[in-house]
Amino acid sequence: MNSTEFRKQLIKIMPGYTWTVHRPSMYFKPQNPNSCLDATG
Repeated sequence: MNSTEFRKQLIKIMPGYTWTVHRPSMYFKPQNPNSCLDATG
């Protein structure tokens, strides 16, 4: 799932928030960088 798809799903389940979706910070590096997205709203 890419960040656009993730944001769309967040808006469906929790409308009314302005979501910011991003990759984890450089301090948290999963083995697969595409396996994790963070969101703040």
